[in-house]
Amino acid sequence: MVKLKKFVALLEAILQKDPRNGHRLVVMASDAEGNSYYPFEDFDLGAFEGGEVGLEELTDAQRKAGWTDGDVMVGGTPAIVLYPEHG
Repeated sequence: MVKLKKFVALLEAILQKDPRNGHRLVVMASDAEGNSYYPFEDFDLGAFEGGEVGLEELTDAQRKAGWTDGDVMVGGTPAIVLYPEHG
C-alpha cells in the first residue's frame, strides 16, 4: 500500500523521465513476473480495513444499482480503490 501523494509522485517521476510514458497501459500484476495481470479499468473512493476494501459512502448511482447503507464500511481507512478489468 502507498499513500496517494507518494503514488502521484511516482507517476509524475515516470512522466518526467520520458513524457512518452504517458501513453503506457496501466496494468495490475499478481506477481513481479507478471504471470497474471488485468488492465486497470476504473477507480472509486472507498475504505480499507483488516485486508478488506469497502464503500466509504454511497453515491446516488450506487443506491440505484442496489447498494445499501449496510454495504458501507464504518471506521475504515479512507482509500482510493483501483479496479482491474475483468474481461
